[in-house]
Amino acid sequence: MAQSMPATCGECYRCGLKEPPVAFATKRDLNRHQRTHAAHPKIQCHYCHAVVGRIDNLKRHIDTIHKGGICTAAASGDEEAVMSCLVVDTKFAREKDPSGDLALFLAVSNGHEGVVRILLDTGFQVETECPVDDPRPAALWLARVHERHDIANLLIGGGAVINLRNGTRPEVFVQAAKERNLQLLRRCLQTGVTMNYTDLRGRTALHWAVNNRDEEMTKLLIANGAVVNHTSVLIAAAEWGHVGIFSTLLEKTRELGAHTFCEMLLDSKLQHEDILQLVVQKWLEIDKNCRLRRSWETVVYRAVGQGCEAAVRVLFDNGASITSCSLQSAAGGGYLEVVRVLLDRGAEIDAVNWMTGIALHRAVSGRHLEVVRLLLDRGAEIHTVSREGRTALHYAAFEGCTEVVRLLLDRGAEIHAVSWEGRTALHYAAFGGCTEVVRLLLDRGAEIDAVDREGRTALHLGVYSKFRRVNVTCIRLLLERGADRQARDKMGETFTARQEAES
Repeated sequence: MAQSMPATCGECYRCGLKEPPVAFATKRDLNRHQRTHAAHPKIQCHYCHAVVGRIDNLKRHIDTIHKGGICTAAASGDEEAVMSCLVVDTKFAREKDPSGDLALFLAVSNGHEGVVRILLDTGFQVETECPVDDPRPAALWLARVHERHDIANLLIGGGAVINLRNGTRPEVFVQAAKERNLQLLRRCLQTGVTMNYTDLRGRTALHWAVNNRDEEMTKLLIANGAVVNHTSVLIAAAEWGHVGIFSTLLEKTRELGAHTFCEMLLDSKLQHEDILQLVVQKWLEIDKNCRLRRSWETVVYRAVGQGCEAAVRVLFDNGASITSCSLQSAAGGGYLEVVRVLLDRGAEIDAVNWMTGIALHRAVSGRHLEVVRLLLDRGAEIHTVSREGRTALHYAAFEGCTEVVRLLLDRGAEIHAVSWEGRTALHYAAFGGCTEVVRLLLDRGAEIDAVDREGRTALHLGVYSKFRRVNVTCIRLLLERGADRQARDKMGETFTARQEAES
């Protein structure tokens, strides 16, 4: 009788784990074995289809062979483990971790270029697999955040949407310009990016290129059709001072009216006359009749009042005339060079304006020593009086500017001149509580007990200080210099009575 061949189980998962497989003496034993264990389903690894005995063995298998799964492997940068997960089916490239992040996002955020390349080689389409309404950071944006330009270029080659902007995510094309990444910017342009796309701050790539003063990038963007649709681009270019770039940008302007160019002229940071000349020419091109309107005079006046020296020169070169209060405005602001320009252009140095007075008084009241010196050097009349009958010395004494008072006295100012109120410079200095000016005036021979129309001396006005409090130092100085403490004003009050009333 022939010996029967041993029977082996080829279906049972338990036997499939053993090597060599278990052999059974008889067919009946094999059938009994299979009936006993057939109810137990196979536990199979979904990555490589390996069969394991229990669930915990499956986890151990994935941790050992596949390094915790494709997402974990991608995050750690294990290229071999990622490849092992994709051997059977490349669909696992789209697997997400418990937080909902794709393996590609995890690889990008951790800077693993090799893993990104493997995932993209599987046919992963960045554009279709990363929906615009996904609240998580896009892979391309993560690459930009981590400054991995190599990964960003890979993603763009894999179909990443350049104009992707989800939630608070800036647009990559603009970000490349902001970070002065010319290589990435060129790559974006090759994909047909929307040239005038804006980030969440409303800035285009051209904004950032000009702000960064990157000439090569700016020229590249202009050559590719970038247009200027916001004033800030022109202002940034003007502050840059690159005449060629600014001139080109002017030609690309859209929907910018005459008001825009008026405001540019009044920007104190713009001091490049060639650029300002272009601004005025553009303004005149837009509004050919602007010289006939009041707005032209207003711009001239504001340019003078804000000390925009270069703008003032350019405006005068283009036919602007000196207004009645231009010199007073510049002098009051302390704009020495603007005052010099106005005088060189023929401004009347002692012109009187009913609102602003004369230039010398404005400069003195503003405590602008060098402007006062310039005006006096150019022949300003030092004894001219204001509507209140005050001279420049009166204003200087009241403001307490010792150096200006000294300059005026050295240039021949009358120390005993009185205003319509009958007050001298000493009265105003005491009323202003200006001890050092009082000392200087007394040293130069000011009459200490001179009275005004109300019969008040400097000592009386020291109590009536503009600060509504007694300047003890000033009063002590007057008393030490011999001021009459018993002098009475027209109300019959002495210095002491006035002091008691104020205290």
